[in-house]
Amino acid sequence: MIVPVFFFVTVAMSNPKSAKQTASGDARDWPSARIAYELRLRGLTYRKLSLANGYCGGALEQTARRHLPRWEAIIAEALGMRPEQIWPSRYPRRQRRRRRAS
Repeated sequence: MIVPVFFFVTVAMSNPKSAKQTASGDARDWPSARIAYELRLRGLTYRKLSLANGYCGGALEQTARRHLPRWEAIIAEALGMRPEQIWPSRYPRRQRRRRRAS
């Protein structure tokens, strides 16, 4: 049975859960597929990046499901970004304290 492609796009867009929040965090977080795509544009993969940094082949793929700051920094550096830009829900903004006037 052949299912038209637009059917999947319509279902995905009409799903209110996907628009609000994903399992890995905020809807603003990059999906792992986008990260893999951006790595491929630069001639890299999760595996190549893992091995180049002394980890086993699939280690950096775990960042899609878990908050691992050291590994997130490796991926972000390879993409020329900061981890806060890729996973904003994992790095809450710090609020500065105001000094009291004395």
